[in-house]
Amino acid sequence: MSKNQPIKVCFFSKYPPIEGGVSSRTYWLSRALGERGVEVHIVTNALEVEEEYREILDFEETDNKKEYEPKNVFVHSLNSNQNHSGVPFHIPFSPVYLERLINLGMKVIEKYGCNLIDSHYLQPYGVAAAFTKLLTSKPCILRNAGSDISRLFPKEDFHDLYKASFKVADIIITQIKNKDVFGDSSVSQNKLWASPFHSVPPQYFNPKVKPANLKNLGIPSGLLKKPVLTYIGKCTFYKCLFDLAKVASQIKEDFLLLFVTKGSKLEELKAYLKRFPSLKNKYYFLDFLPPWRIPSILKASTCLLQLETGFPVKGHRPIQPIEAFATATPVLISQEIFQKYKNIYSPNLEKGKNVLAVNPRDHFDLKNVLLRIIRNPRKIKQIGRRGYRELFDEKEFEKGVEDRLSLYRKILRD
Repeated sequence: MSKNQPIKVCFFSKYPPIEGGVSSRTYWLSRALGERGVEVHIVTNALEVEEEYREILDFEETDNKKEYEPKNVFVHSLNSNQNHSGVPFHIPFSPVYLERLINLGMKVIEKYGCNLIDSHYLQPYGVAAAFTKLLTSKPCILRNAGSDISRLFPKEDFHDLYKASFKVADIIITQIKNKDVFGDSSVSQNKLWASPFHSVPPQYFNPKVKPANLKNLGIPSGLLKKPVLTYIGKCTFYKCLFDLAKVASQIKEDFLLLFVTKGSKLEELKAYLKRFPSLKNKYYFLDFLPPWRIPSILKASTCLLQLETGFPVKGHRPIQPIEAFATATPVLISQEIFQKYKNIYSPNLEKGKNVLAVNPRDHFDLKNVLLRIIRNPRKIKQIGRRGYRELFDEKEFEKGVEDRLSLYRKILRD
């Protein structure tokens, strides 16, 4: 690779308006790479899938279009609105994402001269990336998610395919704890690249972010109360939202529970909330929002609630607490998340000082913590400010971007 050779990457991954951690990470990483002169071509099925976990994104709005494809980032998505006459959808229950992603990736690489392939999430993006490497001879990076290794890789239906994909890849980005998994799959340890700590860009997540105008988001003025307790994420059993609702119904003080959520338990949760007359006019639901709108929502919140407990993927660590630290927003996390962050991310985590933590299944303790937030919002703000000072490293995101850039240069040089 010559010093003047431009880096043009074909990136297979989830991407907005798909909701989730991988989608958000791909967005912010691609945006940062684009700002550094890398030409990033996203190959995805984001405009076609995930109806249940889908962000509301109006492309008629100029700002959304600009944010969706920031500088040097170009999105190429499968789209169910296109004419697919003749496409073999006769395969039962299959929209043939894998084959169509490979086909789209090949066209993007040829048209735009991409010189390497990156990916995040093995199914179907990493497998598509590995196949595309075989067909184009471009170097290829795979990055697994926690569910790839813990849920899919052990299954007979996927195991040998994933092993073959690992062998095809030039580099596999993974967490150190997964290295034994790849060793057992006869993958050279030289291929493994340690996954850096994942953070968020401080130029977009910081204490100076302008708070969102909640009225402009459709929240009736009669519900605009302080404090605002916000949950952002998928509506599933493991998020303990039913525990939150039951405990909140016992609190007489004024507050607003703001749910930015969709998912399998959404209608059940809405019905459950209606069972409590004391919660009338104390909660509101927003659809998922794209990553670039999350900082302003956090700044409009008195406290972020992230009470995930019993999550089946042990390595899963939600990104929302880090986003809260970055914006100096107080955050109440579950004891489970607290322990994960304490062990892996930050030994400086301290309950009651820079973060709030509770076992959400213990309704007595959860009520006491919620009352503390609702009755003393100014004091709770101090916890948010300490969280920003003591837990958020403004250089961490930049380190991750530079790490990916050095990896790209190494692959192209080799």
